[in-house]
Amino acid sequence: DLPFPENDHWTYPVEFEKPLEPPSEEWERKSHLLIALDKDLTKQFVEGYKEDPFFKEKYTQEIPNDKMVITPSHFRVGSDQLLYFLDADWATRLCVPRSLINFVLKWIHDSAFESAHAG
Repeated sequence: DLPFPENDHWTYPVEFEKPLEPPSEEWERKSHLLIALDKDLTKQFVEGYKEDPFFKEKYTQEIPNDKMVITPSHFRVGSDQLLYFLDADWATRLCVPRSLINFVLKWIHDSAFESAHAG
C-alpha cells in the first residue's frame, strides 16, 4: 500500500506537512513562460482548446481548492486564459491546440526574434 490517503498518489503522503497556501497561489508564484499574444490570437488559442480532441476536457476554469492538495491534472488555465502543462519538474509549458500547431511552428521558425535563424 502507498503511504497516501486512499492510495491516491496525487496527494501528499500522510505524514507530510501540507503547505499553508492553496496550490493555485503557489503555481502563480513559480517561474513562468513569458508569453505575450494579442487578443485575437489569444482568442484563437481559447477556441482551439475548446475544439481540440485532447485539450477540450482539460480546458476548464476550475481552480484547485484548499482540500485538493495536488490537482489530479497537471494542466492549468492561466490568468491570460491560455492552457499550460506542468511537467514532472513543475516547469510550465504552453499547450498549443491542434488547429494552431502549423501556425506556431512557422511563426517560431521564421521569426528572427524567436529562433536561432530566420527562414
